[in-house]
Amino acid sequence: MKCFLCKNEIEPKGNYFKFIELDNEKEKHTDYAHRICWDKFKQTFNKADSSLSTANKLLKGMETYLNNNGIIPKEDEVIII
Repeated sequence: MKCFLCKNEIEPKGNYFKFIELDNEKEKHTDYAHRICWDKFKQTFNKADSSLSTANKLLKGMETYLNNNGIIPKEDEVIII
């Protein structure tokens, strides 16, 4: 069996995960991953979330700057009664 992340062989008595895809309670497909590969893969989500948060803060700051300097026209506020 091979790790679907690094494509290297997994030792039968090694530390690994087994992912089973089920369809109507029947096994459809099985994947395997080394524990260390899976941990590295999960860390990429944390990095992406952190990067997205930083990008959103920068965009909000740019919006505030552009609004304060009159570069972006203010939007009309419509109140519906």
